Amino acid sequence: MVGRDQTGDVGSGAGKTGGAGGAIREAGGAFGKMEAAREEEYFYKKQKDQLEKMKTDLEKDVARHEAEKQQLEEKIAKQKRSIEELEKEAIKTSQKSQDKDKDYNPIVE
Repeated sequence: MVGRDQTGDVGSGAGKTGGAGGAIREAGGAFGKMEAAREEEYFYKKQKDQLEKMKTDLEKDVARHEAEKQQLEEKIAKQKRSIEELEKEAIKTSQKSQDKDKDYNPIVE
């Protein structure tokens, strides 16, 4: 547990937040607080930029996957049409074969 004498405001002097943080922050006072505020702002902006980039990258990935999905759906539809055409052709061939069998008479008089 941390004692009361070891806690303090960010930038209020050395050792208050777990490390010296440089000469300005070691001195404490207004300059130390201002430097700490700038540092926090820097990391806030950096994190915000990283999150925006991640979001943009994910949106690009989603768009790419949607395009791939569309292409695959078109291929599936084309292959289903090919199957239907083959089935129709098989039915026609089967009917022609049955018609030939009906007309065929091996006994010649």
